[in-house]
Amino acid sequence: MPTPRKCIVCKKEYTYCPNCGHADPTETWKNSFCSENCRSIFKVCQDFVTGAIKPADAKKKIEALDTSRLDKFAKIIGGNVIDILSYKPKTRKKKNVNEKID
Repeated sequence: MPTPRKCIVCKKEYTYCPNCGHADPTETWKNSFCSENCRSIFKVCQDFVTGAIKPADAKKKIEALDTSRLDKFAKIIGGNVIDILSYKPKTRKKKNVNEKID
């Protein structure tokens, strides 16, 4: 029998039954996430926070996902997404190659 659940990313309520005969054993992520989108958002945030991916890569991945419900996200996940989206690469100061050497 499907069990009511709440997504740990967007807090959306959904149902999932891991014990039902039609449940796909490769989709155990449905215990915590309402969609693959939320699952991916969580993974990017986790990788960003742990340093497993570079901030620029995290930003590209988050921008490719649907974050339109950001205001509904769990506080920590929403904060991570905001941090990722606000990332700006540091600009390097260019050396003047035409500078005279005494």
